[in-house]
Amino acid sequence: MMSKLFYKVVNVLSLVTMLALSSNSMALDLSAQDYITMDLQVRQATLDGVQARAQLMEQGGDLDAQFALDTQIQQTVTNIYSNWGMTSAQAVVWATHHFEEVQTLLTTQPSLQAEYDRISRELDEASALIQAMANR
Repeated sequence: MMSKLFYKVVNVLSLVTMLALSSNSMALDLSAQDYITMDLQVRQATLDGVQARAQLMEQGGDLDAQFALDTQIQQTVTNIYSNWGMTSAQAVVWATHHFEEVQTLLTTQPSLQAEYDRISRELDEASALIQAMANR
């Protein structure tokens, strides 16, 4: 059992390393400000999607409509990453390698942290609404 888990962990780490090494030049040239801008775009698109799903559920939208909306949201997020020259996996690797730079920028520019906080708060609210409707 443990050897299977170890094998899976090694495979995941290998994949992450491969993705990091295959990052294109645009992704390698990304600044902390660029990353935050991209990440906020992704988070806002996700929030917009969750809010749209809540509205669809309130209007009695069936599961097929909800799944179609989920697919559309996922494509929007993929397109945002693509516009920045990377994938979501590459963004995670970039953020991991540049954590200190990102944290410094968020500390020195509180308006950026405030935007993260706003999106997080609104996402929590929309998620709670969806959960409440699902429990009816």
